[in-house]
Amino acid sequence: PAEGEEGSIGVLVVHKGAVHKLRVRTSETIMVLKQRTALLTGVSVERQKLIFKGVLDDAQLVSGTALTDNSKVMMLPRPASSISGAFSGVAGSDKGHGGDGATRYADGDAVCWWSDDSGIVARVKVFAEQVGA
Repeated sequence: PAEGEEGSIGVLVVHKGAVHKLRVRTSETIMVLKQRTALLTGVSVERQKLIFKGVLDDAQLVSGTALTDNSKVMMLPRPASSISGAFSGVAGSDKGHGGDGATRYADGDAVCWWSDDSGIVARVKVFAEQVGA
């Protein structure tokens, strides 16, 4: 959609410190937003978790979310089932980080500790600091 087109909004997708601006129609689903995000970031749709006042559901219409023009959405890449080739960095066990056995993934400049889906909390806190929340 073109900027200013009725029924569309601008969305700012934040990933690895970069802000990617794109437009979506309010009648489109979050899956369409993920597809456009994949083109900009190189992160496959399957690995994306979009966060805006909670996790955005793929089947949800943009109009059914709290997204407004120029909302900031955090995109977190989910770890791939196979580490080889999934991250440009390294993976290793958590030695001395609370001893919970979490896995450390380094993806470029971003480092994330994952023990299960609750590992998202650390990344969300970083995002909140970046946007001044």
